Amino acid sequence: MRNILDIGKQGAEFVDVSAPTPSVALEGMERFTPIIDRFPTTRIDSDVNDGRKKSVEVHTLLLNNPKVFGLAWEMAIYEPIVYARKGDRTEMGILSPNFDEHGEDRQASIKVLPLKTPYPLISRGTDLLPDAKMATMLAGSAHAEGKGSGGHNRPPELDYEHKITFIGAISLGKNTITENGRHVQHALRQKSSVATGLTNGSIGNIFVPDSDRSGGFSGYGMPLIFRQESLQETDALFIPKGFLYNEEAYGVHYVDAALITYGAARQIMNERIGQEAVSDKIKQIARAA
Repeated sequence: MRNILDIGKQGAEFVDVSAPTPSVALEGMERFTPIIDRFPTTRIDSDVNDGRKKSVEVHTLLLNNPKVFGLAWEMAIYEPIVYARKGDRTEMGILSPNFDEHGEDRQASIKVLPLKTPYPLISRGTDLLPDAKMATMLAGSAHAEGKGSGGHNRPPELDYEHKITFIGAISLGKNTITENGRHVQHALRQKSSVATGLTNGSIGNIFVPDSDRSGGFSGYGMPLIFRQESLQETDALFIPKGFLYNEEAYGVHYVDAALITYGAARQIMNERIGQEAVSDKIKQIARAA
């Protein structure tokens, strides 16, 4: 059975947008890793690809401490894969760079983007690492919230965030991405994420389980958003010790993730209604955008 990366690479052949890549190099994270390494640890049970659950040692960052919140906000630009706890909800996801809806300024909040169903961790020797399929698709959602993504300094049909919203509109049988004079994904990005919207039907139903078309990919869950003015004492990020110094645990390592994510969306729609029909509908939506 094809996996979501196979589908994304196939669909990437039809990509005619400049897919965003991270605005920073992973090497910049090196100034944070020894600091995180001094944080206290606890353990979280996680599924592993051999069918077992394993106890993962994780560094605990309690976000109600303003200095810890600031540290987590700064390192989010490198898109680390983390566990996050908000209230009684704990998810594995990726820290979003969390630029505003036009890709101009970083928002003051911390946002964690999860999948609906995470992939089991990969056991490699003594290390437990994120599955590459999960990491790539998480990074694709994070890159969509990076610097420049969503801006209006180019035609909408050349911007990744707008163009993937076109695909979402096609999946819902719509011929526009505009409501009340605004592009629908902008407001969604402020309170949720475009990736989530393409899963839950608010702007598309692309990333949903659909037999072989989705390659076993469950889609994106609802983000966890932390704001300093409404933090609870237990709100926290947990960074596995095995992730901290491994490049595969950071979204910025997956420079082609947005290309593959968009490619997957495009290929899923190509297989639903046909490549020519998708191309025609993209042109129609672009004229109205």
